[in-house]
Amino acid sequence: MEERIDQYIRGQMTDSERIAFESELSQNSVLAQQVEREKNLVSAIQIKERKRLLDILKDEELHQVSSNSSTHKANETKVLPLMNRQVYMWVGVAAAAVMLLLVIILRPKEGISSSALYQQYAQHYNSDLLLRGDENSCQVKLAPAQKAYQKKNYTKAIGHFEKLLSSPIDLDSCNLNQEKIKLLTGISYLFVDQDSAARAILEELSSSSETARWYLGLLLLKQDNQEEVKVWFTDWLQQSPPPSPFYQNKVQELLKQF
Repeated sequence: MEERIDQYIRGQMTDSERIAFESELSQNSVLAQQVEREKNLVSAIQIKERKRLLDILKDEELHQVSSNSSTHKANETKVLPLMNRQVYMWVGVAAAAVMLLLVIILRPKEGISSSALYQQYAQHYNSDLLLRGDENSCQVKLAPAQKAYQKKNYTKAIGHFEKLLSSPIDLDSCNLNQEKIKLLTGISYLFVDQDSAARAILEELSSSSETARWYLGLLLLKQDNQEEVKVWFTDWLQQSPPPSPFYQNKVQELLKQF
């Protein structure tokens, strides 16, 4: 990714590559911020280098004027500083290019931010509400919640979920798993940035639900608690029994990003 950013800033992308990259920037705020930081860094270096070179040029011209013999012709005393100006301008351009290259090569590599990791791993969790029983008679009650959640209209889904959780008779009549509805409610709270409500539900379910434990870890990541995230997922891997292969692979992959 850093190589692509360098190519973009230095204008080394083809038109198709540039258009694709700018489309990606418009959809990825973290990447856009990283590109903006790189542009600001390059600009700051160029400004500083230009000022230094202008100071050198000014000193050189003053020295050249004072060293010219009083017997030189007037036009000769003007030509020499002009020639020196051109030479130093070319030297300045070359020096700035070398400085920029050194910055790109030698700048320290930054780890992936918590925000970028959260966006990468916080994916929609697909789950059907109906488990068994008369699906037709229950569909009227469940369809609005199911539809809102699957369409990622999490705010609307939360309203439906809360209504279902407040009506245990409806849950029993449709043979619904109350824990599953709580889980989907907690995940929905996470995606609408109601972190406190999400944490309360996910913590309650984390001892019995791998999915709740996974999304609780993502909540910690979202809040930029990387050390707590490492401890949370490392402890999970060391538990007996260990997580299922699906979550074990996801956890190991995430931990490698730190």
